[in-house]
Amino acid sequence: MKSGINDIRKELQKGFYIDNLKEMVGICGDLMKKDNPLVFYVIQSIFYDIVENWGGRPVTVIERGIAESYLVESINKVLDLVEKKSEDGLLIELNNLVEKYVKFLDENIGRV
Repeated sequence: MKSGINDIRKELQKGFYIDNLKEMVGICGDLMKKDNPLVFYVIQSIFYDIVENWGGRPVTVIERGIAESYLVESINKVLDLVEKKSEDGLLIELNNLVEKYVKFLDENIGRV
């Protein structure tokens, strides 16, 4: 059973395929129960929302690449701070992640 930050990182490396996103939703759900519930709730919500927005339709390589370019770096920064147990900057990075997600939605999905 996958339930750690490294598992999220492995799924992120595979790309924003629907199955990977769903897997990360589950991993974040497990992590929420252990530590930093706000962080993992926010990340889980982003993954879940992407799955819902893309629905059951085929997603192009370009669409996945755009989503990844907006979000992966910020998600990794947040995960780095959680792993280091560093409160310094965590809220700022989490806020940056949400801002990037809102920008992604606005510019690519057409809704915020």
